[in-house]
Amino acid sequence: MFKNKILCIYMFLFYNIYAQKPISIDSAWSFAQLHNDKLRSSQLYASYLRKNSQAAYQLPNTIINTQYGQINSFYYDNQFSIQQNLSFPLVYKTQKNFLSVLSKMGVLQTQIDLVELKKMVYRKYYEMVYMQDKLNLLLRLDSTYLSFIEKSNARYISGETDILEKVIAETQRGQLNSQVLQANEDFKALQEEFKWLLNADIYYVPELNTTKLLSKENSELTKINNHPSLLILANEKNASAIQTKIEKNKLIPDFSLAFITMSMKGVGADNVFYNYNTRFNSFQLGLLVPVFNHAQKNKIAASKIYEQYSLQNFETKRKQFVTEYTVAQIKYNKSLQTYNYYNNEALKSAKQILVTANNQFAKGEIDYMQWVFLFNQYITIHSQYIDTILSLNNAIIDLNFFNPKQ
Repeated sequence: MFKNKILCIYMFLFYNIYAQKPISIDSAWSFAQLHNDKLRSSQLYASYLRKNSQAAYQLPNTIINTQYGQINSFYYDNQFSIQQNLSFPLVYKTQKNFLSVLSKMGVLQTQIDLVELKKMVYRKYYEMVYMQDKLNLLLRLDSTYLSFIEKSNARYISGETDILEKVIAETQRGQLNSQVLQANEDFKALQEEFKWLLNADIYYVPELNTTKLLSKENSELTKINNHPSLLILANEKNASAIQTKIEKNKLIPDFSLAFITMSMKGVGADNVFYNYNTRFNSFQLGLLVPVFNHAQKNKIAASKIYEQYSLQNFETKRKQFVTEYTVAQIKYNKSLQTYNYYNNEALKSAKQILVTANNQFAKGEIDYMQWVFLFNQYITIHSQYIDTILSLNNAIIDLNFFNPKQ
């Protein structure tokens, strides 16, 4: 009964995990680039900034006035005028430069979101690969424990051993069953996160032939200055400097152009009588001077402070970025050394431990408790080997993030 129950649980777990649609990491990454919500929002915002950069030369509304009444004399006259306020060309040029920098920052933010999305997609994908390997290891353990349970039952029935060996074997398998259930829940949580990253309608699992170990991209410290995370900070620094110029430009007077046409019924200064059909035209040129500019000068001073802040922020974030790259390189080297040890030495030792333990147990040279101890050592080494693969993959993913070509 116990055997059938465990078997049903494993069949259910494998159906839920492996009945999902398999996908390769390349296909998953391509899918995420097309459908991820955050990335699409970032692309839309970049499009908005790019379109907005074409609005630098926006002029104020044109003023149109009309008058009717006894403007000049007893007779009723009419007057029409059109007026346009303008800034000097330097103002529009500075505004254009500012909006262009914002547009570049929008593109860079999209690139940042792209490399961060790739980092998350790869991490979740290979965490699922890791969980699959863990589940496979647990299921191999189950078949081994099942075999020993059957042998323990036979020895117990024949009187070769007491009930303690049988109880220990069943307890070990029960604990294993609990680990399988927990691992399955962890796997389902990873699937949820992976589905959200891809913005998919179905659940995906890694392909069974997925390469367990990622390849490391070439990245150099001298090249990370081209990373969008640093480039956007450099552009933010430039934008703050241009913003100061914009505030200074507000102290420059604007000028106003106007055209006025009016009637003047009656006798003019030249002793000639004029009716409504005669129009008198004039042009007007004026300056809009910021006489009360104390508040604007405070804005300029504040903008200069923000400019210093942007410069300091750039230097701080750059040092932090370089430090993170250095730490990622150290973690990669550490993980690679650990992986090489397990791959070249520890796995061979584990295999030898298992072969020796099985032979000695079969010959009666060790009891079941001693075999369990040695078998657990074998399993621990294999489990730690799977952990080292995950650790190395995470280190590679972190290091690849700093490659400006990603």
